[in-house]
Amino acid sequence: MSRKDKKKKKKEEEEEDDEEDEEEEEGGQNVQQMTMRSVKIVKKNKEGRKFYVGTQAMRNEWVLAIATALNDFKDLSSEDSALAKAAEQKIRVNIIRARDLTAKDFGGKSDPYVVVEFENMGLKIQTEVKMKTLKPKWNEVKEVRIRDPEAERILLKVYDWDRLGKAGSLGIATVKLSELVLVDGKEVVKELRLEGGGEGRLEIGITSLGWSMN
Repeated sequence: MSRKDKKKKKKEEEEEDDEEDEEEEEGGQNVQQMTMRSVKIVKKNKEGRKFYVGTQAMRNEWVLAIATALNDFKDLSSEDSALAKAAEQKIRVNIIRARDLTAKDFGGKSDPYVVVEFENMGLKIQTEVKMKTLKPKWNEVKEVRIRDPEAERILLKVYDWDRLGKAGSLGIATVKLSELVLVDGKEVVKELRLEGGGEGRLEIGITSLGWSMN
């Protein structure tokens, strides 16, 4: 083979290699496009009217997970619907503190604790009792998995512990997760007014820890 033929063959081989690299790159882009989709973020205000928040590129499996909270499976196949319904959102609830509570004891103090109730799930968790105070500090963190965050309501019931008799109510507050703008890893702190026979305020923090398949 002449030198000229060798150069020509080498050039052809290099061109073939370049074409293969381009095909691999295009294939990678196609795979990425298949696993990602652009999603419009929409929320509802208190009147039930929807408003546009923004657009986010998300992996398909997370789109299916978020569909659980929205209860909107009309555009999904039956198989995808079953997958979406299996998704859960993990949240962290931090019972931070309370202030200006009602005095229930003879000494002008109370022994408060908080019962956190997830209404739709039927789950209850409780803090420790803080003795002889009207401004308790707990900073107790509880983590739970929620199947339907949009419908979940959290009841926060504050009680005065009694060694001998029944615990007395110091008030109750409620939180609807649908009214919170939760961003993964960022705590949303709320100070809630206690009602229902008590007075004072209860401070809590709620953090989204992301979605997972159960």
